Amino acid sequence: TKSVKHDQTELVFAVPNQLNLFRINTFSSKEPETLEWIDSIPEGTVLWDVGANVGTYSLYAASREGVQVLAFEPEASNYFVLTRNVALNGMWDRIKTYCMALSDETSLSELSLFHTAIGGSKHAFGDPEESWEEDDPIVFQQGMIGFSIDGLIEQFGCPVPNHIKIDVDGIEEKIIAGARKTLRNPKLQSILLELQAHKPEEADAMKADLVDAGFSLDLDAGANVIYRRASPATTDGLKAPNR
Repeated sequence: TKSVKHDQTELVFAVPNQLNLFRINTFSSKEPETLEWIDSIPEGTVLWDVGANVGTYSLYAASREGVQVLAFEPEASNYFVLTRNVALNGMWDRIKTYCMALSDETSLSELSLFHTAIGGSKHAFGDPEESWEEDDPIVFQQGMIGFSIDGLIEQFGCPVPNHIKIDVDGIEEKIIAGARKTLRNPKLQSILLELQAHKPEEADAMKADLVDAGFSLDLDAGANVIYRRASPATTDGLKAPNR
């Protein structure tokens, strides 16, 4: 294990390989916009971390007073380390972990892995060609169940998220499509998602869905973008300025 400190928050992470060590060593520098977004989340709110990997950002969010996290990670070895990290930090009362994929429908499918490194990413649920690694050979396929965000809330009564982070390296647009009802729920206040530069049509579709649901672009950090629910002054179709 190894501890990391960011501002006044100290967390402990399992270190099964060099990739996880890299994640820990770059905790404060890899995605500063994600940490700043988490810092803006108020007390008493619910965050859904879709594509939680080993829980780097789930744990940081749960370290904030009164923040509840639902962490979704389908890849088996990542999920093991995710739950280990939750246990190491005594956060099982604040983070609920689920080994499942989110998409646009309920389905029983496969998670295609293009490598088996613990802490890895860029795998594909459903169609393997959805992955960023679509030109690489599949090394393993893991059976996996998928749900839409709307379906999870309707079927199981999951708490409606106040904030959602989506980072799955492939089917972000399907996850947004499967959350059209939730997107219109005023409880949902912000969404951080990763856009794929090589899929501009899908990125445009996601942006259109978000704007149509009442969100405005708040921050464009390149790969990561943040949308927040528009104030009454911006719901007339005007885009909020970038920060």
